[in-house]
Amino acid sequence: ELYRRLASHKKTLIAMVVALVAWLVLAIKDVPLDESIGYTIQAIGFCALIVLTIEYSHKLRETRVFRAVAWIGVYSYGIYLWHSLALAPGDMLIRKFAALHVPALAAWAPVLIAQFVIAIVIGYVTTRAVEFPFLRLRDAIFPARRKGPKGEGMPEELEVPAVGGHVL
Repeated sequence: ELYRRLASHKKTLIAMVVALVAWLVLAIKDVPLDESIGYTIQAIGFCALIVLTIEYSHKLRETRVFRAVAWIGVYSYGIYLWHSLALAPGDMLIRKFAALHVPALAAWAPVLIAQFVIAIVIGYVTTRAVEFPFLRLRDAIFPARRKGPKGEGMPEELEVPAVGGHVL
């Protein structure tokens, strides 16, 4: 009930997210302030963002950006495990930009984008090459034993598809 009441106040949630963005842009430079009330402000703001996303994203869910983020989410564990491999190429790019006397602020975006792309590619490859085959092997060795309340199998529309059978 508390969640529903909070979710019904869309303008308040938007104000909380705007306050979060303002905090992140303006106040985070003050370390003592950030390490005291900053965590609370960020927690409240990000919770408001999550509630807004869950409750008011119907049209957003149909966009290509949402689908791209959802696709990345399938490979997020592989990205998490192997993202550190993207740091060395990023460091090389930073040194190349510095050698060309490109200002740090101008170099920031291309380096970050390159690191994201590298991490996503590595996560995709490792997930497809390692995680999915091992999950298929697990499913073959230990098939799921799902029983309904009376012992019958789970209805087909409720079954979870096999690993790698996702469609995005």
